[in-house]
Amino acid sequence: MRLLSINVTPLVVLVLAFLLGCLTCGFALGLR
Repeated sequence: MRLLSINVTPLVVLVLAFLLGCLTCGFALGLR
């Protein structure tokens, strides 16, 4: 179980960064 969490954590970070980038890009396009 500990190994699973270690393997999943980087994926979660990537997904969160991707969503944050999408929100930022969408907000920037909305301002235009």
